[in-house]
Amino acid sequence: MEHRSALLRRGVHFALAILCAFGLVAALPAVPAQATNYEGCSWGHPGISYVNNTSSAYQSLTSAALVNWSNQTDMSFNAGGSNPGFSITDGGFGNTGWDGITYYSCSGGIFVKGMLVRINGYYADAYSGQKKRAVIGHELGHVVGLADRNIGQCPNRSIMWGDTFGRYDVCGIFTVQADDIQGANTLY
Repeated sequence: MEHRSALLRRGVHFALAILCAFGLVAALPAVPAQATNYEGCSWGHPGISYVNNTSSAYQSLTSAALVNWSNQTDMSFNAGGSNPGFSITDGGFGNTGWDGITYYSCSGGIFVKGMLVRINGYYADAYSGQKKRAVIGHELGHVVGLADRNIGQCPNRSIMWGDTFGRYDVCGIFTVQADDIQGANTLY
């Protein structure tokens, strides 16, 4: 004699098979959707110009983070221009509580050119190369238009996890993740 739950499962499977045969059930995603948070602004186009004013200790790490975002999403970072969308620099900004910060203005849902990204060497100079990339990649997420998102456990956290400890030290994340890609592609 079959157990009641086995009969119930068999009935559910039969009902789903009938619904699928008639096209009444949508395909379920293989990976659960995450909740991307947005800044409320975008550039309105997928090409974002920048100037990399970082020191030699950060130049190649910044370039790698820019390439990572450009290669993984529908948007691209483009060096140069007479009026760049943003500039990124590092410096000893002191005991501020932040290792990276992005200053921006928004008008009518569109970022205003002149955004400033700062990497605080007071903290970050002591970081490994990958940990510095975690900070840079996170700040570039703000440039794209993504806000901090402290949802999920390792390995499902986003580069947009709000603090470097939770992003890199706990989870080892220093490149864009699936949710970051989805969020950027939604904007662009």
